[in-house]
Amino acid sequence: MRLLWSFMGYSVPYNIFTGAVEMLGGILLFVPRLVTLGGLVAAAATANVFMLNMSYDVSVKLYSFHLLAMSVFVVASDLRRLSNFFLFNRKVEASVSPPLFRRPWLNRGALGLQVLERWAAQRRRPALKHMGVDETGVVWPRPDASDARRLLSRGGVARATAADRRRLRRHVAGLHQ
Repeated sequence: MRLLWSFMGYSVPYNIFTGAVEMLGGILLFVPRLVTLGGLVAAAATANVFMLNMSYDVSVKLYSFHLLAMSVFVVASDLRRLSNFFLFNRKVEASVSPPLFRRPWLNRGALGLQVLERWAAQRRRPALKHMGVDETGVVWPRPDASDARRLLSRGGVARATAADRRRLRRHVAGLHQ
């Protein structure tokens, strides 16, 4: 895993490029007419991440596989149209996505609720982080000085277990928040 992060961190242009591609895929998913393109871009980006995680034994293999599966799921509804266009060289009609509701004001209301929910989620995030809740919803105990003292009294970081190193990292990160 260290080898992957060492060579990934070495090339700043590659990091910028891969981040831009991942962001582009996410942004395209918000535009209804470009969902298929966004799914294809996201699938390509997450396939790259998944293969890196598998090849360099990064601990988030399952998470990156789920992201890849979600990207493929987004594209799956247009698989027939994509195969007709790319594989069989057939004429393809434009995709028509029906509105969620028949009344336009309900569609605008649903969009407004989505925007409001996203805004509320962004406002909640710093408060949850301060309480020790990470992005996955796991509650971590707030680190205190006894964790660091206990770790150092065992003979230092070199002889510490993996759990001790994680606690020390949380402690150091907790002091800087």
